[in-house]
Amino acid sequence: MFNEDELSLSEKIKKIRQNHQLSQAQMADKMGMSEQSYGRWERDDKRITVLQLQKFAKKLNMKVSDIIDLPDGVLICDNHTSENSVENSVQNGSAAFFIVNNYVHNTPAESDLHIENERLRQLLAQKEQQLADNEKWFAAQNQQIALMTELLEHLKNK
Repeated sequence: MFNEDELSLSEKIKKIRQNHQLSQAQMADKMGMSEQSYGRWERDDKRITVLQLQKFAKKLNMKVSDIIDLPDGVLICDNHTSENSVENSVQNGSAAFFIVNNYVHNTPAESDLHIENERLRQLLAQKEQQLADNEKWFAAQNQQIALMTELLEHLKNK
């Protein structure tokens, strides 16, 4: 027997259906789809969308998180999820991943952020040094202009 953590999504769907003592035909009927289409999910011939997975879970009085292992901070939402609930989850730090319209959008891993922050700090330090060098150069140029202007005035007055 497989460890549940090692089961593919299609295997989990099949096992859950069997645990609920439903045939493929009965489950397909609950889902409002053909038995052939449902069977393709269990054979992994057809990918299941997030919305379909949500519907599957709802039909069996389950949550999506009961079917797939979601890391901490994962938020599943669709077009019907209010923007406020998504924004609140982001603002309070509880959501790191979003599955929206069947696409997964995730924030970079913390280590990636540290690497990017360090790169940006180094770039900022380089730009600050260039700015300081430019300011010194402009100050020297202004000083030379002032000296030349003074020399020119002195020569005109002779």
